[in-house]
Amino acid sequence: MKTILTSIAAGGLLAALAMAQAPRYTVADLGTLGGAGTNSNAFKLTNTGWLAGNANLVSGGPQHAFLWYGAGRLADLGTLGGAQCPTCNSGADGLNASGQAAVASETSQADPNGEDFCGFGTHAQCLAALWKSGSLTALPGLPGGNNANAFDVNNAGQVVGFAENGTSDPTCAGNTPFQVQRFEAVIWGANGQIQALSPLAGDTVGLAMGINDNGQAIGTSGLCSNTGPVFGGNGPHAVLWDSDGTPTDLGHLDGTPAGILNVATSINNQGAVVGFAQFGPLPPGTSPLDGVEHGFLWTKETGMQDLGTLPGALATGPPCCHTINNSGQIVGVSIDAATGNETAVVWQGKTPVDLNTLIAANSGWVLQCAQSINDAGQISGFGTINGVVHAFLATPIPYYTVTDLGTFGGTSADAYGINAVGRVAGAATLPNGDQRAFLSGVGGTKYNLGTLGGPNSEASGPNASNTLAILAETAGKDPFGNDFCGFGTKLICLPAVWNGTMTPLPTLGGNNGEALAINNQGQIAGFAENNTKDPSCPAPQVLDYEAVLWGPNGQAQELPPLPGDTVGFTFALNNNGVAVGASGTCANTPLLPMPFGPHAVVWQNGIPTALTNLGGAMVGVGAAINDYGVVVGGSDMPSELPGFPFVQIHSTMWTPNGAVDLGTVGKDFSTLPTWINNNGQMTGASCDDKGNCRAFLWQGNTMTDLNALIPANSPLYLVFPGAINDAGEIVGMAIQTSTGDAHAFLATPSQAPAATAADAPDVQRVTTPMPLPESARKLLGRRLWIPRQ
Repeated sequence: MKTILTSIAAGGLLAALAMAQAPRYTVADLGTLGGAGTNSNAFKLTNTGWLAGNANLVSGGPQHAFLWYGAGRLADLGTLGGAQCPTCNSGADGLNASGQAAVASETSQADPNGEDFCGFGTHAQCLAALWKSGSLTALPGLPGGNNANAFDVNNAGQVVGFAENGTSDPTCAGNTPFQVQRFEAVIWGANGQIQALSPLAGDTVGLAMGINDNGQAIGTSGLCSNTGPVFGGNGPHAVLWDSDGTPTDLGHLDGTPAGILNVATSINNQGAVVGFAQFGPLPPGTSPLDGVEHGFLWTKETGMQDLGTLPGALATGPPCCHTINNSGQIVGVSIDAATGNETAVVWQGKTPVDLNTLIAANSGWVLQCAQSINDAGQISGFGTINGVVHAFLATPIPYYTVTDLGTFGGTSADAYGINAVGRVAGAATLPNGDQRAFLSGVGGTKYNLGTLGGPNSEASGPNASNTLAILAETAGKDPFGNDFCGFGTKLICLPAVWNGTMTPLPTLGGNNGEALAINNQGQIAGFAENNTKDPSCPAPQVLDYEAVLWGPNGQAQELPPLPGDTVGFTFALNNNGVAVGASGTCANTPLLPMPFGPHAVVWQNGIPTALTNLGGAMVGVGAAINDYGVVVGGSDMPSELPGFPFVQIHSTMWTPNGAVDLGTVGKDFSTLPTWINNNGQMTGASCDDKGNCRAFLWQGNTMTDLNALIPANSPLYLVFPGAINDAGEIVGMAIQTSTGDAHAFLATPSQAPAATAADAPDVQRVTTPMPLPESARKLLGRRLWIPRQ
């Protein structure tokens, strides 16, 4: 088990920091499980932005495994020793997208052979375990063995690590202090059954350190005298085990004798492997740890390639277990030969670069070891901040170019959604002020999708088939004089689907409905009136309304409100058919100027579950959900008082660890979330107390004004983002600064440096919410709860 490093790197950053470029990463401090002086370390970072690691409970005290769900506090996973073992240790090295964690944990029993298998220094028995569905469960060991260690878990639920096999070997203690028994690399299936992974021919022991989603595992094998879990894992032969368990020797670096030090530490889904290898022959009588170690990259096509080292380093390479992502980006650590100081590195091509040169010079951080990188390029590990070792999350600062999507000749337009291939949908006004749903085509062309006979319509984001959820007016007047969809016409407004033509969807027996989101399976979420007259509804609303899920065949399924509530609505759904929204009574769940209710709700398999709020009682709304089930929305604050001009809402993320307040940009009054993608990036609007807003991007536990991430000379001020796709492309509404008109926009991320100073974003640039013209307020008022001035 990799333990928390409590030593503090001597001196300041490398001299290169003085000449550092503009920061390319922001750094978030993830804190600890304890108070002052405690430490933490982050190991596995998933594509959802979730983290696994371990942290002290008290300074110098036991370590517990933790999970972090992208926001809020660390969640303590405890130990297998339970409450009767307050000194037991645990650590989580692996984590998958479902929140299952691979954990090594001590038990309350002393090791019968006096071993210290997991390296916590206590000589207690240590077992492999899996955190799943809120509980920590021990995984079985090999026959005759006392200890095991779990290092990684893939998205199929397979766990890899190593376990003792009951064979005593007196040579083991020469490499691993106190070790008596041999150990083998193992894989646990999703059902928990253990299978040994054979070492290479001629070897007797092995370690498995990582596994990809194809079931390929990597690690090292050798003899018990030269192979062990110390120093994060060491052995003479880097190994790849195929999904059928067949081992392959990955070789060694050119010019280096085989059988010195070769450890495979990480593998991506393309089968590319990275690790550490001894570089050059060793002088007689020296240990592999006395020589120079280089990182390597191995692929089936190229074999083992040298990743080089920082100048003057004793070792530079990617440690266990998640240091190469599916794009081939690599991170790791470099250890200075003269001082022993550690430095986090990221490879740019085949060149290692000190990660500290890519963060703000005044950040206070010394990033010491990078231990994971996800597909969004976020990096986790540990470093020192204010003299203590803390887990960090470094997030690339995105640079955005902005495209003006214009209008249909009117003064306003808004883009509500974007799919994976960049097709955009929303609503734009005609010269006469009528509003029409649109879908973008090749070259940014907008297609007017028409209506159901009335003057106005609106489209949500397209799914993978470019099918759209629509709400559109008919030519008929609402019999109760209701303005259900808020266009001001009092015409009947119906939910609809567009797939080349616009087809109305059924209501629940009432006159009106809205279709607001569609997933890749063709399911549509929204809400519709039923035929129940409710005297508690504020005039002119007469009928109750309920959340609805329409199937691909158009059939309406009512999603019931929470017990005790009478009405509800859903705003969004994911590709698993899980929907989010709110419920309440008709009296406290109005639809205009935008729908909101007191109780945030998630519906799974048609069953509603309440989401806790931030302490207020008036507003709780689920606004969006990604495919991993992470929900974002809005909740009112517990401090608000009667008489406020409107409710103070903060963006909220609901994680397995509870509701998290995401705050505001600067000193703004409220924030309103709009979307979350599968990389954990969220968009929304941050507004002052007059309802003037600016777009924000939330990622890496930080909320940033999106206008600070676009060229300083942009003619558009971004006020309301509608959605963000998994490529990081953002759409929404912007104000054209020269005219004051509201235009739909597309913001496209780029990591490339800006061509000129005028094109460069400036994350230090301060903006304030832009006053909104009334035309923009009218268009936005149906989607976001803002006051009319």
